[in-house]
Amino acid sequence: MTHPDELSAYMIFSRSDWAALRASTSLTLSEADLTALRGLNGPITSAEVSDVYLPLTRLLNLHFSAARNLMQVKAEFLGRPRAVRPTSWRWPAASASARAPLPACCVRS
Repeated sequence: MTHPDELSAYMIFSRSDWAALRASTSLTLSEADLTALRGLNGPITSAEVSDVYLPLTRLLNLHFSAARNLMQVKAEFLGRPRAVRPTSWRWPAASASARAPLPACCVRS
């Protein structure tokens, strides 16, 4: 990883440096899931998912968790009650039949 400018919003990573950032994020896609994704986005390999997309999803998850925590801290500081959020979201019945089925990796049980 190189740091051309410490104040820059951009950093440059080699593929191996980026892949190492996946840490222990496990790959939950099956070969069938990858086949379905290939049809949508063009060629994709399990190595590409492991090296590129798992570190990206880990970074996004960390970002969303930090943003959620910041909102909670701000609400506590301002003395505002926390909004109760549903633990899961369901498609409205009217649109459920119109949507495409999700790959197994995206379905929550």
